[in-house]
Amino acid sequence: MLAAALVCALLPGSARAAEIEWLSVRYADALDLDLRALIDAPVPRVAAVLDSPRDLALLLPGARSVRVLAGAPAGARRLRIRLQGCLLFFCPSLTDVMDLHPDRGGFVGITVPALSDFSDGRLRWRYLAAPGGRTQLVLRAHLVPKIWVPPVIGPFLIEAKVRRQLQATVRRLERAARGEPIRRPSRPAPVNIPGFNF
Repeated sequence: MLAAALVCALLPGSARAAEIEWLSVRYADALDLDLRALIDAPVPRVAAVLDSPRDLALLLPGARSVRVLAGAPAGARRLRIRLQGCLLFFCPSLTDVMDLHPDRGGFVGITVPALSDFSDGRLRWRYLAAPGGRTQLVLRAHLVPKIWVPPVIGPFLIEAKVRRQLQATVRRLERAARGEPIRRPSRPAPVNIPGFNF
């Protein structure tokens, strides 16, 4: 899968930067995301990167690991994504197990609550051909974590962090789809405060 994403890079000087057309992040006991972006790479390369668990682990700033698991329904693929991130002193570790179903130019992911730190989760990625050999990427997601979030953290800090991570992910996705090397994102070490680390 990675090989398909790295078939060839675009010629130097011809690249445009990823362009976020719309980004909405809301948190109120659930995280709701709405993203529309233009990626300067063709659909097959973008799809190949998003289809690769190894690439996803490198793309997502909060991902510690991404693994394929057995047990998916027919026609789907089950992924376990282990996430970790810090906001101030709050450094939760979360696992999301999702069944990914192919769906018209993308996929739909449905969280398996019994195996996850989320009581509900649904996401939909779509990648559509755009003029100039580009890809329009559309993401809609609704995730309900099972963890308690300290009130001092609040929606504003969560929304700001997720917004920055999505912007970084779009840029990294474009680089990977153009065949440029991507390194694992740097992640701060969690702060150990009893009662706040999960």
